[in-house]
Amino acid sequence: MSEDDIPIAFEDLALQPGEMLQVHSALEVVGEFMPVGFLGFLKNHTLIVTNPIAAGKVLAVKEGTPYNVKGFSGTQHFTFKSKVVKLHTQPYPHMHIEYPRQVLATRIRKDLRTVVNLPATLFNPVSRKETAVTLRDLSVGGGQLVLPGPMGRKDTKYMLSFRVRVAEDIEEEVRTEVVVRALDSQLVKDVTVHTLGVQFLDLDKDARLLVMTLVYRQRLRKE
Repeated sequence: MSEDDIPIAFEDLALQPGEMLQVHSALEVVGEFMPVGFLGFLKNHTLIVTNPIAAGKVLAVKEGTPYNVKGFSGTQHFTFKSKVVKLHTQPYPHMHIEYPRQVLATRIRKDLRTVVNLPATLFNPVSRKETAVTLRDLSVGGGQLVLPGPMGRKDTKYMLSFRVRVAEDIEEEVRTEVVVRALDSQLVKDVTVHTLGVQFLDLDKDARLLVMTLVYRQRLRKE
């Protein structure tokens, strides 16, 4: 437990069915966390989750297996310990795991950033021209855009839009005004790569949460 960890009740996470958790067997010293889908819970009894998935395949699990669990909810990263209580194969493989006695939550720092590869659109309000770009480096404060060619000047303002996947079949659009803070062109493997560093100017509350969610989930996959 670190100084940033805050004990909270599991129900205060307000997890919704369909959200993803990650589990790692406490019996293994090394090994990757594996995704499970959160299906629901009965307070003070069990959580219901899908079986872990590895390499696209559902894994067999033994009752009594202890797990370290981690996930993300809103602006918090959380962890807790649990174990498999009951297994079911119908109508699909899922399991009941022990209701956590303690959940440790850490509020996400707003300066966290991650590498992404998202298609985006940059709109120039003066020329009314739209340019397809790629969003590579992202934080709640801004990002780096890869351009099809040199464009823009420092302090130029644009409208940037891109989509964030919030569930397996649900995407939300982020649309915000940005201002150019840096320009660069570099030769990479005999190809000139043009980039813009932009600052977000007017992210509303919902858009900020979407960006924070994306950044932290990307980081979780790399832990």
